[in-house]
Amino acid sequence: YKLKYSVKDCRNDEILILSFGQDLATNMRLIERITDDVSLGEPAELVGRYRDKIGIGEEYIQAPTYSYTQTRLGIIPIILQKFCLDHKAEFDNYLDDSNKKLVSYLLNYYKGENEKLKKILEEVGEVSESEEQEKDELRKRQFAYQNNMDPNFINMYASIFEHIPEAIKTYMEEHYEAAISEIIEDYRLACEVFGISREGVFSKRTEEEINKHSQNLLQKKEAESSSLEAEER
Repeated sequence: YKLKYSVKDCRNDEILILSFGQDLATNMRLIERITDDVSLGEPAELVGRYRDKIGIGEEYIQAPTYSYTQTRLGIIPIILQKFCLDHKAEFDNYLDDSNKKLVSYLLNYYKGENEKLKKILEEVGEVSESEEQEKDELRKRQFAYQNNMDPNFINMYASIFEHIPEAIKTYMEEHYEAAISEIIEDYRLACEVFGISREGVFSKRTEEEINKHSQNLLQKKEAESSSLEAEER
């Protein structure tokens, strides 16, 4: 729902362009031209923003284990679990004794994993360039556990969200306004852990392409402005 639909329960992507990566810059310019005088609504909440009110998403053509859409959807139960752990005191009012123990177990487990990985990273110290990627993965895992997130994506199907859906639903119905902004920020934080852009819809490579295109547009506008000023002088 958060990936495709608006609060009015209709699709937000009324204009949709499918593009190969090598044509991305060309199609971004096309989108800008055809929407120049169009009144656009807001993209769905968890859709990334390319510019102003234009959203952007990304899928694999030859998908590995998980596509970006699957990753985005899988992150949702993981960050709902994080929200529950971060607000244990409030959630205790909605849980029975068995689920209270489950929440406490997860908090203690994550704390232990965080301390263990932090110690490993301290002992590793400086590494060669070829080993840096492996160390970076350890950093991400340690960061995830430190922030009450499960860095093992496959565990999305075994998150606490699966065990206490009614408790989370009831809590959210009563605290939606206060909770939603924190949950969306947690979602974007989790995107960093799982290696996709902070906006949660595309790879780092595409993010760099978008930023480069935006910079080129800015440079073009600055050049045009300087040219006009020169002509006026």
